[in-house]
Amino acid sequence: MAADLDTRCEVTDLTAAFCAHCKGLPDVAPLDLDDEIVDDRASKMGPPFDAYFPGRCTGCGAKFGAQEPIRADGYGGYVVVDCCGGAS
Repeated sequence: MAADLDTRCEVTDLTAAFCAHCKGLPDVAPLDLDDEIVDDRASKMGPPFDAYFPGRCTGCGAKFGAQEPIRADGYGGYVVVDCCGGAS
């Protein structure tokens, strides 16, 4: 475990001990934006902020980088403001 605290992930830059990518956890499935509860999801989104770490948009599955504007999707993931998180 001590070695995992010193090793950083190439994708997320998190320590390997805390990185879902390094632990081999499954990717989050993109949201189905064609379903009827899109408006409900938009109402649960958090305010926009710049990402601290790279990740994937839960709206469309696209990768985003650190410093890219994202917002919480209300379900434990993050959406990119410029594509799936533009709804206020």
